[in-house]
Amino acid sequence: MKRRRATFLWQNRGIATHIINVSNKATKATTEIFGGGLHYNNDADAFRHCYGAALLTRDIGVEKANEFLDLHESAPTNPPLEKIMDDHNNDKGMAIAQEFPPYYDSWQDEQFKSMCVAALHNGELIRNLDEARNKQIEEENARPKWWSIWSWWSSWSWSRR
Repeated sequence: MKRRRATFLWQNRGIATHIINVSNKATKATTEIFGGGLHYNNDADAFRHCYGAALLTRDIGVEKANEFLDLHESAPTNPPLEKIMDDHNNDKGMAIAQEFPPYYDSWQDEQFKSMCVAALHNGELIRNLDEARNKQIEEENARPKWWSIWSWWSSWSWSRR
């Protein structure tokens, strides 16, 4: 996985600087809003992912941001529930960035902060692993089960012979 991220960064050399700047800016904003301490699988972590994804989307575009964030979260060492949480919060941040036309950066930075804090307070972000587990269960229940379509498939395939 690190090799795929390294390949992505090599193929998109100018993006690495933006990624580092966004990471630093998101970490600083998280500390300003939530104070010091552990920012891991909690409200602060959800905010940081949302805000960082919004900034990254603005700076490098939707396609490249999505590609990098997917590569970043797909690391084999990333536990599945953390991946669900981070992917969801990244997606929300990308959606927020796409809502605004390009204005000057400092204005947008503050807007993105406000929008991500609002999303957190409105329950639009996944804030912990229990919420991630609930989303995982919802997604599993939404998928069709093979046995629920088997009778249809079986009758259709036999009628085609």
